[in-house]
Amino acid sequence: LSINFRQPVSFTVTNCLDIDRKSSKTSLSFLFARSSKGSWVQAKQMYTLSAYVKTGGIPKGLEGLLKEAKRVQLYGFTQTELDRQKIQYLRKIEKAFNEQDKTESENYKWDYKNHFLEKDAIPSIDYVFTTAKELLPSISIDDVNGLSTELIQDNNRVITASSPENDEIIIPNESDLIAIFNKVMNMDIDPYIDAVSNDPLVGKLNNAGKIISEEKLTDINVTEWILDNGVRVVLKPTDFKNDEILFSASSFGGSSLVDDSDYIAAETATAIITESGIGSFTKIELDKLLSNKIVNVSPWINELGEGLNGSASPKDQETMFQLIYQYFYAPRIDSIAFGAYKARMEGWIENKNARPENVFRDSIQVTKSQHHFRARPWTLKVLQEMDMERSYEIYKDRFADASDFTFFFVGNFTLDSMKPLVEMYLGSLPSVKRKETWKDIEMEMPNGIVENSVKKGMEPKSMVHISFNGNFQWNRENTHILKSLESVMDIKLREVMREDMGGTYGVWMWTVPKHYPNAKYEFNIVFGCSPDNVDTLTQALFAQIDSVQNYGINLDYIYKVQEKQKQAREVDLQENKFWLDYISSDYYHNVDPSRILDYVNTVDALSVESIQSAAKQYLNKENYVKVVLYPESIE
Repeated sequence: LSINFRQPVSFTVTNCLDIDRKSSKTSLSFLFARSSKGSWVQAKQMYTLSAYVKTGGIPKGLEGLLKEAKRVQLYGFTQTELDRQKIQYLRKIEKAFNEQDKTESENYKWDYKNHFLEKDAIPSIDYVFTTAKELLPSISIDDVNGLSTELIQDNNRVITASSPENDEIIIPNESDLIAIFNKVMNMDIDPYIDAVSNDPLVGKLNNAGKIISEEKLTDINVTEWILDNGVRVVLKPTDFKNDEILFSASSFGGSSLVDDSDYIAAETATAIITESGIGSFTKIELDKLLSNKIVNVSPWINELGEGLNGSASPKDQETMFQLIYQYFYAPRIDSIAFGAYKARMEGWIENKNARPENVFRDSIQVTKSQHHFRARPWTLKVLQEMDMERSYEIYKDRFADASDFTFFFVGNFTLDSMKPLVEMYLGSLPSVKRKETWKDIEMEMPNGIVENSVKKGMEPKSMVHISFNGNFQWNRENTHILKSLESVMDIKLREVMREDMGGTYGVWMWTVPKHYPNAKYEFNIVFGCSPDNVDTLTQALFAQIDSVQNYGINLDYIYKVQEKQKQAREVDLQENKFWLDYISSDYYHNVDPSRILDYVNTVDALSVESIQSAAKQYLNKENYVKVVLYPESIE
């Protein structure tokens, strides 16, 4: 659902009509909404209000959009809203300014494209930052509010609405939409009250902890601290980015420790907590409090563990620690936020099966899991198993003991700057020293050859998903061989199936070497084609597997894969995200992180024989799952 106000103007307006927060909180008029300004053609600019609504929710959604538009026209924005927007914009520019000597070339491509096609200027970040600091203070609330009259007008307006094809869904006609406009125009609408809390993010802290041991891996510049409450902290200071600190934290347990009857409550727990806010702050209030900072922290719970991820600018690193502290000590639940989240899920579930790809994915999921209870696709019936109170209890239990958590920090910091924050906030986290790990929920892929087909959609296209699987001896060498086989097969199948046969736009594959709860692997291959070509291309795929297994491959494939791996590693070694993922993965699998220094030797050891052996082991033609999507017209 969208409303376009066509405007032959060339100025830009900041997107500060926060309709998603103001309206949906109480009325649930829409699942989410936004305002934007842009163009469909170069000569015409448009201001757009758009919303995604539940099935049958177009009238209510349109009313919600129009109410917020009228509220802005009548009363404008508040000074505090504008102040937050200014700060957010300036912090964004400041971050780009701080990273100017370490900005990836990809970030410049759109500037060059617009310069070439639109004759847009490409000012330096120094100029942009200086100009922003000079001009932002001069922008008044009257300046911003004056734009509403220019952008939102009663003439030259277009309304578009789309809905799944369903005879049971009633789509409003033109007179219905006009009636909604007239209804809103005659409404009495109150001004928006921008309530801003003055409370601190964290009130009284528990007693700080102490670092009781330190170990250094000097060859990779990694330091490990153990705190007296059992928390382990692993740190790698870098200079890859000037304005970036990344972190993750994890412990074993997760949703595997809850009964099946509580699985949905566990699965949705962190989403509900995140939508509810923390401490004395609702999500809206928390967003306002953090508007002048570059920081984010998100808790998670998966099958085998729980933890947090996040990032911060170095100047906001204490706020990052405060958020971590509060997600342990002060999670909250909000019935309104719970209702809004559940409504969004309902809207997504109602519409998801209209896309054949979603039905295809669901079929793959249940087939590969042998219809395991916890692999059920989302339905409205499954959604009713959500339980706000139970989610809250599960979350609190999973984060009740930090003694088995390991925190990883990578980025622009010093150990001296981190030590007092680690001791103050992580050292005071709850610690009951319980001993626990994950539980095997016994979700296994089927043995032998299992084939399934799905008929959905009318377009003459098909998708084929083949997943080889089996036992796996987990170690770094076997993982590298499996990934290298993936790269070889990617090149080979692309050459044959796409370039030689012209039967598909692409072949995609990914491997999953699993260590826990049981060492297993998956080798997934997916391709799209016309329904008539499914069998032909599947036969070609298996013929190439036979070729690699029986005759090996040309040495050129090995060289290509080795060169690509070495080039990728050169780039990776300068990325905070790579180091965070790599170190945390090694701790998760209980292997020595310093082995990264042997990576080149591992790559050089790749051979025709090792790939041929891996193909025989991991592409077992007697043990795979095959699911095919056909259009409904196929008999």
